[in-house]
Amino acid sequence: MIVKPAAGQEFNYRHYNERDGLAGPVVYSMVQDKEGFMWFATETGVSRFDGTHFKNFTTADGLSNNEIIRLFCDSKGRVWLAPYKHSVCYYQNGYIHTQRNDSMLNKLYLNGYIVGIVENAQRQISIIDKSNLFQITPDDKVSYPTRFVMTGAGMVSMSISHTGRHYFMYRWGILEYKNNRFHHVFELPHSAMVSGVQCIMEDDMLGFIVRPNVYRIISTKYGLDYEMDVPALNTACRLNDSLILMNSVRGGEVFNIIRRKVVSTYLPNKNVSNVLRDREGNVWVATLNDGVYRISSDQFRNVLKTSGNNQKVSVYSLKKHGGQIHSGTDLGYFTLQPTEDGFSVEQDQFVRRPVTHMAAHNDLLMLSLGQSLVVKKGNRPPHTLTSYGPIKGLAIKNDREVIVAGPDGIHLMEIDKPNKIHAQLGHNAASALYYRNDSIYYGALTGLELLPKPGGDVFRFSDTSELLKGSVRAIKEGSGWIWVATDKGVTALLGNKIVRHLSKEDGLISNNVRCIEAHDSVLWIGTDKGLDHVVLSGRRTNVVHYTQADGLASDMVNSILLDGDRIYAGTQEGITYFDRHMGAPYSRCDLRLLMVRINGKKEDPANLPMLNYRNNNVHLEYAALSYKSEGDITYYYRLKEQDSSWKQIRQTSLDLISLPPGRYNLELYAVNRFGLQSATLTLPLAVEGPFWLNLWFMLLAAVLLIGLTWLFISWRLRILRKKETAEREVTRQLQELEQKALRAQMNPHFIFNCLNSVQEFIIDQDMESANRYLSRFARLIRQTLDMSMQHNITIQDEVRYLRTYLELEQMRFQQRFSFSISVDAGINVEEAMWPGMVLQPIVENAVHHGIRGLKEKEGQVTIVFKLAQRNIICMVTDNGVGRNATTRDRPSGHVSWGTRITRERISMMNKSISSSIGIKVNDLPDGQGTSVEVRYPLITGGTN
Repeated sequence: MIVKPAAGQEFNYRHYNERDGLAGPVVYSMVQDKEGFMWFATETGVSRFDGTHFKNFTTADGLSNNEIIRLFCDSKGRVWLAPYKHSVCYYQNGYIHTQRNDSMLNKLYLNGYIVGIVENAQRQISIIDKSNLFQITPDDKVSYPTRFVMTGAGMVSMSISHTGRHYFMYRWGILEYKNNRFHHVFELPHSAMVSGVQCIMEDDMLGFIVRPNVYRIISTKYGLDYEMDVPALNTACRLNDSLILMNSVRGGEVFNIIRRKVVSTYLPNKNVSNVLRDREGNVWVATLNDGVYRISSDQFRNVLKTSGNNQKVSVYSLKKHGGQIHSGTDLGYFTLQPTEDGFSVEQDQFVRRPVTHMAAHNDLLMLSLGQSLVVKKGNRPPHTLTSYGPIKGLAIKNDREVIVAGPDGIHLMEIDKPNKIHAQLGHNAASALYYRNDSIYYGALTGLELLPKPGGDVFRFSDTSELLKGSVRAIKEGSGWIWVATDKGVTALLGNKIVRHLSKEDGLISNNVRCIEAHDSVLWIGTDKGLDHVVLSGRRTNVVHYTQADGLASDMVNSILLDGDRIYAGTQEGITYFDRHMGAPYSRCDLRLLMVRINGKKEDPANLPMLNYRNNNVHLEYAALSYKSEGDITYYYRLKEQDSSWKQIRQTSLDLISLPPGRYNLELYAVNRFGLQSATLTLPLAVEGPFWLNLWFMLLAAVLLIGLTWLFISWRLRILRKKETAEREVTRQLQELEQKALRAQMNPHFIFNCLNSVQEFIIDQDMESANRYLSRFARLIRQTLDMSMQHNITIQDEVRYLRTYLELEQMRFQQRFSFSISVDAGINVEEAMWPGMVLQPIVENAVHHGIRGLKEKEGQVTIVFKLAQRNIICMVTDNGVGRNATTRDRPSGHVSWGTRITRERISMMNKSISSSIGIKVNDLPDGQGTSVEVRYPLITGGTN
């Protein structure tokens, strides 16, 4: 047997060095700042780490010296940097403040390098060099409470206890500072090798080096005072009242002062300078020659990561048997014996080939090695059974028989009869065997199958469900259910029915399940992406993931063993074990904005300037602090006023180019590898538009536009009105000319008739009548000429004109008719207007076509003017022969020009007045004459 003792203290480390961006391999000090960034002080500068990228600072960035030996973060978020020279500086808000550019630091007159920096509960900062104590108040005032006057006995260390007491160590003792004075509390032996970073000063505990490689512990609480051998110490600190951490060339050792024993070691045999636990639970280990290491969680322990000759070990199977943990690996068979400090690991020299499966029953343990089975029973020497092919599954039926699955089927073999197969139980290729009450569940090429009893009919689950087709990786029983692991997740069977199925949709980290362990309502599921802890509660499923980022040796989990309160996970890189009652892994995702540049110039994110619309390129740098995610972080962003959906990126920088004018809120959040979302970061951005997009300009432009539009419309309306007025005037003149033309047409017609009458008088030798007729005719002609020049005439003029005309016609027709003209008393004949030359043709028709045809009676023409509803109605009535007789006696082709012209005049006048002129002709009963009614709106006060 090869023994590898005390192998239980190994952790899963993530290593960072210069290749990852760390400033240098020699790391003196570490600190986590208020925002969560990790800072590392090296001999070649200081590094800030966000979990993905290192940002390094050197003298080129403002440091007074590249070799930084001490770091401290105060309550204001300032990171104090103490170089290995008599100077001090701090980092805040993206800038390094030094004694040259900071008025507060300029007041610190150092007499050597900084020995210590602390801050008390009142937020007062104390800084010491070998001979001075400086105090900085919360409002950044610097005071010098005292100066050490002990020549050659300078200060080497300073600390504030958990109760707030302020201690100093100098060459000959320990002082307490209170009430602005130093008080001696402990005298150091003259042999003590006083060094500040290795001493521990607490109210109830002291620790210091008394001589080379000898450390003295004093505890008043436990009444302890002893010395112990130590390696060359780099630093020491108290963890609690019974544990201290000593960092040396032997690693970082957690020492129990009561048990006087090292209980845990970080980086064994590494030169460790500091160990720090951050707010996410990671443990950081700094070294003086190999950079920095991170442990995701010290709750996880790894064992068997390497063999005795430092070969990596892949674990295939785990079994608890005989008080030991048995492990089948690619390098053979190992046993793990629990010890006080972890495990002692032994490798079996008899079995040096890969062990893929193991089975245990009572004192019987069986191992599969390719085509062979190794049988270990009690204290008897192991012996070998040979199968017909590679062994894919193994189950012990009883103390005498074992069931083996392989490519040739399922075989029943007798344990005490090597190389003999007792029975062939199945003929199909099989794997993932599970035996239960004479029934055998196994994975065939087509999926899960059940052999109820030897010789029975095979039940193929693949015929009933797609979930159980394909590769079967593992079969286990728990809570009365048979659990089957496949590449589709985990399926539970009760009898031959599926009662539950779990996959990624139910929260599993992967569907590619490789192994299962079931206990009551709890499942442990090993996948290719980590280990799942599943708690079943009714139909609800609570899943917790464990991955390499949490402390697993590898994400590829091949086997699981539940042993009491411990879970063992066999992985591709050894065995990880932890307490099964441990809660879900703790993780953080804190998004931080690192820098904002606008057009290449660095700006304060809290006070961003207004951006110009012509040049507004915005560059952002940010980081989500989630160290366990190891850079596996997704970022989401949007411009809230512009985008409704989130854009996804993986980069830790973002460029916004040529934003249009407006006000925006840039929203950004991160999601780490565990699905934890950070708080949303909001950055307001404002892009000033050109002056023509400003409100005042748009209002002014609107007013000007409205004014110009009003002026244009007014001008256009004036033009249109002038045009319309001109058109109306032209129309009026045209109509007037047409009226005059019509009157001019009618006057010759009347004159022609009158001259015919004069001619008849002359022919008849009636000179007196001819003279009288000519006199009246002349008066009528004069009246006609006057009336032809006017649109309207008064009723009085119209009556006078008609009377003159009818008197002429009486002479012409030798008094064969009489006439009468009457005006309604309601009509003011001097004011009421009437269109001239309208009635004359009608009266003429009454005489010439009505009265003229009478032979047996005297003719009568009656003209009546009356008022009716704002209209003047003129009725011209004759007792002539009527229109029918007139039409009958009229020569063919005769046209009544007077009537035609009158109708055309009335039609023309109707176009120019709002109320139309109406004319209506009625035949009187029994051919007793004709009545013509003319309706004209009442118009008073003028003639034109």
